[in-house]
Amino acid sequence: MFPSLLRREIIILLAAKAALLTLLYVLFFSPAHRDPVTPERLRAHLTGE
Repeated sequence: MFPSLLRREIIILLAAKAALLTLLYVLFFSPAHRDPVTPERLRAHLTGE
């Protein structure tokens, strides 16, 4: 099917992509970066205050 060198390069690139996407998630979208939802904040958001 594919030569082993090409297969190895594709696997390495896919692993690097997965690692970079994980890093982006941890840096920008992890639960530590989310504001806590409190009843007061929810009410203010829903009422437009």
